[in-house]
Amino acid sequence: MSDNIQLELFAEFGSEKLNEDKTDVGWHGIFQPTNQFSMSLCENVNFTSKYQMPKVSTCTIETPRDICCYYRLGNTTVDGVIPHFYTPDKNLIPFINDPYGHYDKIAHHKVMIGLDISIKPEMPIPMKMAVSFYNKLHMAWVGTRGNIVVPNVVVDPAIIEACLDGYPKHSVIAMNSSGIGNDKRAKENWQIIYPYVIDILQPLHILRYGAKQPNEVESISTYFLNDNEKSSRYGRKWFLL
Repeated sequence: MSDNIQLELFAEFGSEKLNEDKTDVGWHGIFQPTNQFSMSLCENVNFTSKYQMPKVSTCTIETPRDICCYYRLGNTTVDGVIPHFYTPDKNLIPFINDPYGHYDKIAHHKVMIGLDISIKPEMPIPMKMAVSFYNKLHMAWVGTRGNIVVPNVVVDPAIIEACLDGYPKHSVIAMNSSGIGNDKRAKENWQIIYPYVIDILQPLHILRYGAKQPNEVESISTYFLNDNEKSSRYGRKWFLL
């Protein structure tokens, strides 16, 4: 389905028609009219001049002992372990649709890795821009509430400059490669994106989730095993070890 047809269907029939056509639009919830995403989140957030992207604060934390998905930790806080949002998008859309209500699930964590809603290759450019905006707005907003957020860098090769706009330079950042697997296009995209991230953001350190990829700067990277793999090796409460 072409981008133009997809947008026309969305405008005329909404997400139900797209699902009938079996298009992969797990992200469509962000754009539904019922979205309760409030402009009040923008009140204390600064924006860039070029793309009007939210500015995510610089982070200079020490490298954590481990990272763990927020829902596995629940209400538990574990010394040296910080939550991440590397989970299917369906689990993350509620943080955008009801940010205030879902903030209560993560508020007790002093430090966390930022939101990770995926930018899908099949999205039209405006939707890719919107997802990049929402990810960064949530990170910036959580930062205004007193939490420390490790900027989670989500980039699409079609809009690299816009995606990186708003992320801080010389910061600890996080990057996720867990969705790449053996997907040839995803591997090629990573090889396009990664050098730009290093060149433009010049990160102090990178918290890396997912398999190591070729040509990474390993000297500034700490690699963390996939949560499922850790659960298989050490049990469901591995983060308490």
